Amino acid sequence: MIGWGSSSRVLTLGLSINDEIVTSYICDGLMISTPTGSTGHSLSAGGPILHPQTPAFIINVICPHTLSTRPLVVPDDSTITIHVMDMAKDKKVILAVDGQEEQPFEEGDKLVVKKTSQGVRFIHLPGYSYFEVLRHKLHWRGSNV
Repeated sequence: MIGWGSSSRVLTLGLSINDEIVTSYICDGLMISTPTGSTGHSLSAGGPILHPQTPAFIINVICPHTLSTRPLVVPDDSTITIHVMDMAKDKKVILAVDGQEEQPFEEGDKLVVKKTSQGVRFIHLPGYSYFEVLRHKLHWRGSNV
């Protein structure tokens, strides 16, 4: 996630995918999620839930200053570039990775996000069910007629 720190003023972030300009956003920030991260912060900001085996990234704008902005789902072989285009002089813009590290960004800085060539393996106990976890955590009960 790249977004504001100590100032509540909005900033303008440009988005390019595979070196093609997509748009710019006047917003509080922008987050990029993997399918594994889609049920965390991205979901709470209105993003979709992606199955862990979906080869995609989610691009979700935080508090956009327009009603037409919606999350984007792009292939995971995409190169995503975020450009800090405009920000207030007293604004502190930070990069947070998985809610941990903070890296300051300034006007004109760019962040490039792309899939690594190294994978990760998750270990699940016998009987694990992805949809069971979703039903439990999201309190999905179905329709009662």
